[in-house]
Amino acid sequence: MGNGGEEQPRGRDWQAQLSRLLHTLKPALGIELTTRSKSVRLQEVAEDGKSLRLVKDGENKPPLVILLPWLMSKQKHLRKYVDYYMKHGFDVVIVRTTPNQLMWPAKGANPIAEDFVTFLQQNPEYDRLLVHGFSVGGYMWAATLIRLLELGKTHTSGISPFDAMAKRVQGLIWDSVCDFDGLPSGVSRSIFTPGSMLCNALESYLTYHLKVFYDVATQYYIRASQVFHSAPIRSPSLLLFSMSDPISTSKTSYGLYDAWTKLGMPGFLEIIGLISSAQENEFRMKARSG
Repeated sequence: MGNGGEEQPRGRDWQAQLSRLLHTLKPALGIELTTRSKSVRLQEVAEDGKSLRLVKDGENKPPLVILLPWLMSKQKHLRKYVDYYMKHGFDVVIVRTTPNQLMWPAKGANPIAEDFVTFLQQNPEYDRLLVHGFSVGGYMWAATLIRLLELGKTHTSGISPFDAMAKRVQGLIWDSVCDFDGLPSGVSRSIFTPGSMLCNALESYLTYHLKVFYDVATQYYIRASQVFHSAPIRSPSLLLFSMSDPISTSKTSYGLYDAWTKLGMPGFLEIIGLISSAQENEFRMKARSG
């Protein structure tokens, strides 16, 4: 799926070479696009301060990786994934969510998902999409799908927004994905050291949060989990998890695997369970250097 038409940086200094070629744009809050095309620019900013339409010179149409990071992810960590995909001819769009945006999705994560849907719709030249999500990135993808389904309710003719997007998604990678029932422990352990007083306190609060704030938070998590498990876009998928992961449990990944297999996806679905942190690190290092 990579773009083999362009010369790729070679040698030990390929990362330094690649960095000089990269061009980063920020169309809206939480959305960051990295491309090798210096001619790409954002259309004039709209009244709402958002500029989601790209203007390109030339016919280059690289595939696009949708990177959905874990909470509190640092730029230097994400850069490794961006560099890997850029080296193989992809453009990369990162769609972030903060802890506060995740806790209050109606005014936080969901509007970002709506903007992201608009970004994808306004830039149809990205017609080959690969989704790579981590941890709570699964919520952002589910919110994106829900937005597409909502748009379909008012669509009257031609192919629906959801079906149009589904045709563009070539594959999905889910790395230590976090589900609704693991939200309190997953979020708290991604922010504080597992087992620490602050981690335990936050986990207790988030459990309380889910019970009390159903209308403005919990109902959105439940709906997102339902949509994610139903796998409305049934492209080839890979589930990655580690048995020693303190944030995402193996139960979540095996549950998704079972649910998706029952939906008729066995020929398109793989699951890799890594036994230890050392094995996990070795696997990821090989993936990044491949």
